[in-house]
Amino acid sequence: MKKTDARILKTYTNLMNAMIELAKEKDFNNLSVSEICDKAGVHRATFYKHFNDKFEFIKYCFETQLSGIEIDGIIKDPTPENLRAGIIYCVNEIFKFIDKNMGLLEIICSDKYQMTLGTVFLSTLNDFCFDKFNYAISAPDHQVEILSTFYSSALIGVIRWYVTGEKNQGTKDDIFRFLEHRIDELVGFYKENMYNV
Repeated sequence: MKKTDARILKTYTNLMNAMIELAKEKDFNNLSVSEICDKAGVHRATFYKHFNDKFEFIKYCFETQLSGIEIDGIIKDPTPENLRAGIIYCVNEIFKFIDKNMGLLEIICSDKYQMTLGTVFLSTLNDFCFDKFNYAISAPDHQVEILSTFYSSALIGVIRWYVTGEKNQGTKDDIFRFLEHRIDELVGFYKENMYNV
């Protein structure tokens, strides 16, 4: 799908909204593509022209929105300071993504869907973190992969805590302060162990 095509974007939005509504009423695992398409007013053939199944569609939804978060302009030179600025920027953008998609994320982060949709989201976020870290960190790929897996998993935990209503125990500012400390730890580790590796 081309993100610049307004008709395709409208179809994507209709499918996403239909999926969110139906997943509130029915177990996502038992939800058919036909039901999603019927509710969205989209032909099944149109859906299958672009996606193999509902899991591929939802992964595409995540990837499309996260792909807009670019750090290329921020991290021109991969110094520890630029890495810190880039990660803080990414975290801020991810929380904008969360606020924009709260309805969907409440479903994904629920106990009911954590093992299915949550796994898709974790995989997408892990790929996103790896791409960003791999661009910014001068280190062997396996070290970057370990870092991205660790931080994306931790971020999923924080997102789940925030989205599932447990956020009344703390504010978004509390989360950012906590994450800033974790980012400082990462940058410190990077400085000591991986800088100019």
